[in-house]
Amino acid sequence: MSVKHNMTIPQLEKFSDNGIINDNSEDTITEKYINQLSIKAPNNNFLAANLSGGNQQKISISKALALNPKLLILDEPTRGVDINAKIEIHNIIANIVSKGLTMFMISSEIPELISICDRMYIMKDGMIKHHFEHDNKPT
Repeated sequence: MSVKHNMTIPQLEKFSDNGIINDNSEDTITEKYINQLSIKAPNNNFLAANLSGGNQQKISISKALALNPKLLILDEPTRGVDINAKIEIHNIIANIVSKGLTMFMISSEIPELISICDRMYIMKDGMIKHHFEHDNKPT
């Protein structure tokens, strides 16, 4: 599917009236997130499958953000992306959290968790084995 349809499909009712989709409304929200998350796509009708892994991850994040959640759960948000995309995604996460959204992040990369999270829980066999808290805000 296109970048636009990937972003808007979870909330199509917002963009339709009696089953007719308003393309202008879809374009507006798509452009907002393309700009806000720096998604590198030639246009919003470009096929998402033809984008880099990092840009595909950003589309997934934008799809969730467009629903205005109170809690966002990210499972391995930087798996399989290059270092530059990883840095961009980390910055997006930090920006989202700074605006007050609660983030729950699952990652097998401990350095990533340490750099992003205020608190971490280490689980093994379905049980919490360790709990860490720290203030990672710049001083």
